[in-house]
Amino acid sequence: GSDIVIPAHHRHGPITLAVHTDGISAAAAGTIRRQLSASLDPLWPRLLDLAAPYRDRARRELTDSTRRRDFLLKLTDDEAFSTLAQQGSDAVIRLWEDRFVDALSPTPRNEP
Repeated sequence: GSDIVIPAHHRHGPITLAVHTDGISAAAAGTIRRQLSASLDPLWPRLLDLAAPYRDRARRELTDSTRRRDFLLKLTDDEAFSTLAQQGSDAVIRLWEDRFVDALSPTPRNEP
């Protein structure tokens, strides 16, 4: 027998879902992967596609590691997701632009 095991996987834009059952059941892995894929909110791939340039920009321009980490954590937080869901792409981009300005500022504005 072979020791090579390939997980059941599916891509949703920048998201890859992979399920591995330690070789016990490829059929179960496929079923679980399909269930996970069906339950994935379709806004996640959109949010990540929109966030990608901001991640790159943060890595280039935010030299302070704490500010960079904080910005990157907020890039896909609940507020960003709900802003995209309720107000659309332009609104989440405005949110990120404001957050980026805050991250660059010597004294960031207080968030509500």
